Amino acid sequence: MNASPMVGNALRPIEQRALDAVRAGHVELFRYDGFHDTPSTCNLVSIVDKDNAVVIFAQTNGHRGTSITNNFEQLATKLFGEQLYFQGVKPNNISWFQHYDESVSLNGKESLDRVELEHTGGGQRVRFFSPTWHRVSL
Repeated sequence: MNASPMVGNALRPIEQRALDAVRAGHVELFRYDGFHDTPSTCNLVSIVDKDNAVVIFAQTNGHRGTSITNNFEQLATKLFGEQLYFQGVKPNNISWFQHYDESVSLNGKESLDRVELEHTGGGQRVRFFSPTWHRVSL
């Protein structure tokens, strides 16, 4: 399970940097297979600092396919196996987040959730599962 330190609901400085990058549009397009192998996309910010990482999957207007909420553990597994493992990051040292901007949220307001994940396996074959979401006050 993700054991990133948290003081109340506050973001750590590195987490705030990642959120600022999302808000400024400094993101990369992340492609993944959604439900029934539907080609899907979302925005991604990933910051690695030594052996720790902060990852934000961001849903924005114009995304394609399965939502990040419905595919979060698969997104985490894919990103870890393709990128984070090779950067020396351990599964317990990742702070995972989900972001929805105003244009796609159900209530028309920006939202950010810290997502805790359990994992199994080792090395590049780590698999994440059982996500739980915790709303972060913005």
